[in-house]
Amino acid sequence: MKKIDSTSKFEDADYMTKIYLPYAKLIKMAVKYGVI
Repeated sequence: MKKIDSTSKFEDADYMTKIYLPYAKLIKMAVKYGVI
């Protein structure tokens, strides 16, 4: 487990954004085409 401090929280937020943005696009595509 890595140490959590104010700096790592900001880094984690940026990291999560980079991960979830592509997934959000995929989900929108899936909904558009009726996959979900």
